Amino acid sequence: MRKRGFTLLELLLILGIVVVLLAIVVPYAAAFREGARRVECVDQLRQIRDGLDRYILTNIDYPRVTYAPDSAGYTAFTGTDDAEPFVQGAGEDVQSNDVTASLWLLMRSALVPDPGVFVCPSTWDTADPLTNKDGVRVGPAERGNFRGPGNLSYSYANPFSMAEQFGLKQDNLPGGFALMADMNPGTGVDGIFPVPSDATAGQFAAANSPNHNRAGQNVLYADGSVRWHATPYVGFAYAPAKEEAAAVWGDNIYSTLSIESLPAEHGEPFDLPGFIGQSLAPSHVNDSYLVPTIRDE
Repeated sequence: MRKRGFTLLELLLILGIVVVLLAIVVPYAAAFREGARRVECVDQLRQIRDGLDRYILTNIDYPRVTYAPDSAGYTAFTGTDDAEPFVQGAGEDVQSNDVTASLWLLMRSALVPDPGVFVCPSTWDTADPLTNKDGVRVGPAERGNFRGPGNLSYSYANPFSMAEQFGLKQDNLPGGFALMADMNPGTGVDGIFPVPSDATAGQFAAANSPNHNRAGQNVLYADGSVRWHATPYVGFAYAPAKEEAAAVWGDNIYSTLSIESLPAEHGEPFDLPGFIGQSLAPSHVNDSYLVPTIRDE
């Protein structure tokens, strides 16, 4: 007897069923993978937080990254191949107020031994190769900074500020102070940064970190918690009250509140878009200005 094969109609029906099943399963699979990456991202931020805590508690013979108050703003990724970039005039490629060099101190002191911890799993970034400019393998202590922007997926609270009482001492910071988060996008609606706090959900996509498809960002706070937020207006702020200033959420963590320093007793609501740029610094004792941005080199 001849075996009966599938008819064209039956094949098309089967193909249609497969397409429908894929349309259902693929988005769920992608969402599951992204969820797992966000969890890994949270773990990495906590590892960096642990490194920062140990750095504060131990007497390490590395001076702080050079701070030049007369040179406003911050720099990033300078002095990469300089073994001692933390003193003034250490090398031609070393610049003051380098935020990423401040983070690299955790690698130099082995408090965060794996450079992959600084790379968000939801990005195309890669772990620092730990090589010199000639491609030869070197130890972290022989370098002064990350190899380049593609080896760092997170932004750090700019520690260089002339604002009254400003200082990144975790024991003195309010719990809602943002220490780190997924990379600052450096852009906003129609190319203007930052978006206002009353922007639409679609507009906020331009203000969110590119790390997680601009859906939001993981934020590491001074109290050690890591939280997922769909907007960048999640930093610590002050709102006026009858008796005393009350803590509220609302500071844009990817911008500085003002182009000039504000007094520590400043009590206006901090739900303002703020300003962004390498020539700027945190303007208030509780102003989280997370840098570098995706545009900094």
